[in-house]
Amino acid sequence: MQKQSICLHPKNFTLWYEFFAERNPGLNRTLEELIETTEILDDERCGEIFDRYFGNRLESAVIEQSGQMYERSMQDVMHSLGETDSKTAKYSSALKDFSNQIADGHRERWQELVTAVLEETRLMSDEAFRLRKRLKNAKSEISELKETLHNVRKESLTDPLTGVANRKSFDVRLAELIGSSAAKGEPLALVMCDIDHFKKFNDRFGHQMGDQVLRLVGATLMGGIKGEDLVARYGGEEFAVLLPRTRLADACTVAEQLRQRLSEKRLVQKSTGQSVGRITMSLGVALLRPGEQACDFIQRADTALYAAKDGGRDRVSCAP
Repeated sequence: MQKQSICLHPKNFTLWYEFFAERNPGLNRTLEELIETTEILDDERCGEIFDRYFGNRLESAVIEQSGQMYERSMQDVMHSLGETDSKTAKYSSALKDFSNQIADGHRERWQELVTAVLEETRLMSDEAFRLRKRLKNAKSEISELKETLHNVRKESLTDPLTGVANRKSFDVRLAELIGSSAAKGEPLALVMCDIDHFKKFNDRFGHQMGDQVLRLVGATLMGGIKGEDLVARYGGEEFAVLLPRTRLADACTVAEQLRQRLSEKRLVQKSTGQSVGRITMSLGVALLRPGEQACDFIQRADTALYAAKDGGRDRVSCAP
């Protein structure tokens, strides 16, 4: 880890412990290939690999823990309800007994009976108060669990650097939209976006500025979509935009608007105040064909993207 200048924190410890333990062949192949190609394994790259191999495991662990907490809360509530039910039956029996004694005409004992009724009522009121308190606590705990699960789910589907959807979220949403498109006969467009000369930019200005560029691109794409559209970081400097119920011509127009929005931005290096100039990207657009598989759909959009790069970059190419 020191040789690769990898930050020392729990996620990276887990990643490299599993690598040396050789318990995950896929993980080992990925890391070995990166080491052999001398690619810099910075925090962002390690984070992507960690999410790919361990993200679901962490999500499952949190869900399991939340389920155990929920079960304990429910057991406590059921125990309280059982106690209250028992005491309610006892209270009902006591009232019936008092009623019978009054009906028997024991007037000299009425004061004593009234006092006893009031005491039983007080005890029942206390029990009801305790039950309400326990139910309130259980409700609060369950609300916290729901929020925790929501946050874990959101984090598992979000790229931590840019804040847009991650590859996992993209894959899930694409499958949903392909199914919906087939069922309803609605068009579905995909825009693949790649930042121009990103590696050269990274080499010149450093990875922190590279991260700043990725965040800028993510924010620019998010600002140019609406409704059910989805922006995702597909990997590295490549982004994907899903446009449901959008025909090819309209998708190409959206892609051109996104390209222009980014090219109008000017990025400044915070530490020096130096302008780093324009950031541009190339975009490829494809429309889902009837019966087309997700991998073929993505491949056609990617082919259009590389046609845009071959055509001079900073442009949009639409697949036929």
